[in-house]
Amino acid sequence: MEPERLKSDRIEAALSAALDGGPTEPLFDLLDRASGMPGPRPHTDVLRAFGARIAAERGRGEDLASALLEQKKTSLYYVGVMVLCERASRKGERQALEELMERADEEKKERRDAVLDALTHVLAARGDEGARAVLPLADGFLHAFVALEALTSPRVLEKLSEPGSVLDLMTDAFTRADDSPRSADRSQGLRVLRLGLPLQIVRAAVRFSETLDWLKERLAYPRPETREVIAETIRALRKIVGEAEADRLRLEHEGSAKPPRDPSRIVKGTRKRSRGR
Repeated sequence: MEPERLKSDRIEAALSAALDGGPTEPLFDLLDRASGMPGPRPHTDVLRAFGARIAAERGRGEDLASALLEQKKTSLYYVGVMVLCERASRKGERQALEELMERADEEKKERRDAVLDALTHVLAARGDEGARAVLPLADGFLHAFVALEALTSPRVLEKLSEPGSVLDLMTDAFTRADDSPRSADRSQGLRVLRLGLPLQIVRAAVRFSETLDWLKERLAYPRPETREVIAETIRALRKIVGEAEADRLRLEHEGSAKPPRDPSRIVKGTRKRSRGR
């Protein structure tokens, strides 16, 4: 099928030249100008249309897509990511989805958000099948955050017919954070994952009631950082489950805390061995 032409004749001409092996600079300049980036309202729909147009070229667009993904400007990187998005949106497509998820650990939030936007489009298009496909690819802190953020977006949740994939991904992400070594506490990925989990759990609870049972099974986890994630989740759930249920969850959570050390059992006056050092 003939790829749909872009509305701008100048961009279409520059794109055709780039696809035929000509210079990419004119095209990249026009794409950047049309992006609205940086700015409060980037033209993401326009950039996605550019990505779809390049993806439709298949073999001719491979080199151009690779060049876009290597660009430092977020606008151009976004178009490259949207090429992957278009390819990964086809049910059963694995390679493009893997390439997309490999980019979920971008350090810069703007570039990570581009991957998040793309993955949200993909999962909304593929539904339950896409949710199952992304689960084994969320194998890092930032990968898990991006995958869960996309999967619990309202746009994707309404496309899911069963909670299994959401709960499985939440379990993996929660366990990954709880089991992480102390040396990882200051890492960007772990911080982002822990900060994102409470609202992700709440959004899942709005769509699937089974999420509350999932949460209740984790109220007694002892690690302080994990307990803070649970406490923040309960606070955010108040408007969803009501004050009474939220208070029950809070009291059960607080009651499972490790008791403070008994001061009367602390041995005082132990002999110092430092010899004054």
